[in-house]
Amino acid sequence: MRFGEQKVSGLKTSKRIFRVMKRTLALLTAISILIGSTAGLVGSGNSGDMSITAASSSSTSVATDGNGTSYRVDITQVNQSATLTNESVSMTNRTENSVSFEGFIQSPTPCHTLTQDVSKNQSLLEIDIDLEDSGEVCTQQVVMKEYEGRAEMDDLSEVVVKHRGETMAVFETEESSTENNEEDETQGSFRKLMSWLSSLF
Repeated sequence: MRFGEQKVSGLKTSKRIFRVMKRTLALLTAISILIGSTAGLVGSGNSGDMSITAASSSSTSVATDGNGTSYRVDITQVNQSATLTNESVSMTNRTENSVSFEGFIQSPTPCHTLTQDVSKNQSLLEIDIDLEDSGEVCTQQVVMKEYEGRAEMDDLSEVVVKHRGETMAVFETEESSTENNEEDETQGSFRKLMSWLSSLF
């Protein structure tokens, strides 16, 4: 075998190795895409964030107390994300008899579902949001579940939202907030009057 024949033979071997590596890379790419899609990973479209989708869950509590006052609390999961890390709750709307809010609660897996425990104390509703295992085989990944909630009752003044027993937020209804503002204005006017009178003497 001459030097030129060795060079041609070496090139053929290199081309074969390159083709095998190329096929292997294509196969590994296809496998990773397949694994990613079965895990339910989808791009959210916002700056490269990834979110995990699963069936949404919702929970509704409707009850009437001994005085005939009824209330309703709805909690609905709207999304979940593997990129968010902080739990939070914020108000989205309020009326005289209702408060709407949204929040994020940490879940050990995408398959856990939202639960709620509601207690009523006169014109205050306390909502404790938690999670329970759905019993499904699931990816073991911590996610933040995004939910929307609404609490309504005829004489509602305040809504306390908790996550696993820890108070996350306290919201007043529109009427209660207006009453408190009117009280503040009255007290402010009274203080101004007293200040003015004391300046006279």
